[in-house]
Amino acid sequence: MIKNTNSSLSQRELAPVKATEGSMQNIRQTISSNFSQKYLIETNRDCNFDFRFVHDKPNTLSNISILILASGHAHITANATIAIENSAPGTNAWLEIKVITRDQAIVTAAPNLEIKNDSVKAGHALSTKRISEEQLFYLMSRGLDRASAEQLVLDALAEPYRKEGIKLA
Repeated sequence: MIKNTNSSLSQRELAPVKATEGSMQNIRQTISSNFSQKYLIETNRDCNFDFRFVHDKPNTLSNISILILASGHAHITANATIAIENSAPGTNAWLEIKVITRDQAIVTAAPNLEIKNDSVKAGHALSTKRISEEQLFYLMSRGLDRASAEQLVLDALAEPYRKEGIKLA
């Protein structure tokens, strides 16, 4: 489990966590000041993730983005929740999960909001996609084989998460 109770910690201060096959990774964050974080899950193995971000102070801001790149025969479950306590009026929270699959991978993902205070702004989003055949065709017409073309597209999408995020798998 990753438990970060100091929202000023950066990626370099939190060690990457390697998920073992079929394991459940619990990521907990209490948000008492402004918090922005990217998480990258890139795997071809079965993994389960449960994220929980709790706002407990007033006028806090969070912007959380989770990118899941699944390949092979991976089965991945990712649940992410932002909870806003009654003690946190004025909170502004955003949670997004982006899922990109290839091969036979299956991802089940759910962003959730638990709001106990009416004086907040909160939202969430989930997007899913496969690498398009048009993208692959374009790259393959420039001399790349299919596997290299797929990897190039995935690398481009994951780069910001690799640079600024916490790699979980």
